[in-house]
Amino acid sequence: MIGHHVIVLLACSVLLAPLAHAQEPSVVGYVELTSQLGPEEMNHAASGIVTEMQAGVVSVTELLEGAESTEQMAQIRCLSSALTTMRALLAVTQESADGMERYLATGARGLADHEFRKVTIAWGKFQQARAEALACVGKNPSNGDTTVEVVGADLDGVDVTEDFAYEDEIEPDPPPTSQFQ
Repeated sequence: MIGHHVIVLLACSVLLAPLAHAQEPSVVGYVELTSQLGPEEMNHAASGIVTEMQAGVVSVTELLEGAESTEQMAQIRCLSSALTTMRALLAVTQESADGMERYLATGARGLADHEFRKVTIAWGKFQQARAEALACVGKNPSNGDTTVEVVGADLDGVDVTEDFAYEDEIEPDPPPTSQFQ
């Protein structure tokens, strides 16, 4: 029973922590569409999310076992951390999906919507944790070319790689001295 409370507290702390990365557009779409989905669609989406999360936990567990077999301590620590987060988010998602089903069965649509939003938010955080786990072993799920286009800057003939020099050199402050020296 205490272990269950620890998992719930860990999951709540993860869900309430500020998000450092942008959420996937599909997650935002789920949250926005919550009020437009019917009960069957909500159940189908939640069960699909739970299934994908379970598969993600299994795949990261396999990566962890591989790292353990080769005794790569940095990967083991990194994967263990991500896997702990993923398992906690899976537990929260399963509980929320079950609660959503109960609320839908009793006709409490507002409470069901709330539980579905919890599922979608946990899904977004789970995707982030899975990406971090893949990064632990050098697999980047977002490999590809990045193009940066600067608009509105006149950089013709300017070497932007040169060091910037101040007109008036700034001298560092002298070290503090004691009056007793």
